[in-house]
Amino acid sequence: MKVLHTRGAEISFCNASVGANAIDLDDPKLIGFILNFQVRRFGLYTGRHWIAIRKIQNIWYNLDSEIPGPLSIGGNEQLRVFMSQLQHGTEVIRILRITE
Repeated sequence: MKVLHTRGAEISFCNASVGANAIDLDDPKLIGFILNFQVRRFGLYTGRHWIAIRKIQNIWYNLDSEIPGPLSIGGNEQLRVFMSQLQHGTEVIRILRITE
C-alpha cells in the first residue's frame, strides 16, 4: 500500500459482493484492482492468494503470478462477469491514479 501511495495512487476497498457493476470501469483514473481470496487445494482451504487486474489500452488483464503470463480478460463487460464469479470473502482493492 505504501509503495502505491508513493507512486501517486489512491487506494480504496470495495465490497466484492457488490461486484463490478458498482464501480465506474470507465473512470480514466482507474488503474486496476488487487484481489485477495481464499485458495482451496485438495478440498481444503490452504490460505489466501493475491492477484492484480490491470487495464491496458481498454483491455483488462489478469496478472496472477501463478499463470505463465498476462491473461486477457477482455473489456468492461467481461471484467464484470469475471468479478461476479469471485467467491464470497474476496477482498477487492481499487487503485486510482492521482492526477495533480
